[in-house]
Amino acid sequence: MKKMTQWAAVAASAVLALAAMRTVAVADEHAGKGDRTQQRVERMKERLNLTDDQARQLQQIFQEAHQQWQADQGKADKETMRARHEKMNEQIKSILTPEQQQKFEQMRKEHRGRGRWNHDKEKSTTTPSNQ
Repeated sequence: MKKMTQWAAVAASAVLALAAMRTVAVADEHAGKGDRTQQRVERMKERLNLTDDQARQLQQIFQEAHQQWQADQGKADKETMRARHEKMNEQIKSILTPEQQQKFEQMRKEHRGRGRWNHDKEKSTTTPSNQ
């Protein structure tokens, strides 16, 4: 009976240790998401040649949009989300020069088919062959 209790304690400890490791991993994953806005601002700053003031304004736009989206927690319908996204894009354009606006529109067009803002990598234009 004593060995069974010891094994149960070992098994319980292992389960708790795994749960703790998972909790830490999830926390680290979510901590990285806080940097996502800053990374997005930095990429856009580089690609659009933004001034520090423009980058600050862009950071504010992204933070406000993120707060609105978090407040909804998936409750907003597709049209509401689309309208908010367009509003955000209009706010972004309002802080850009005409040349930056053109580049921003080009980036948006490229983004639509790729799912992310990473345009440094070459687009794959090959399609799978039908054999």
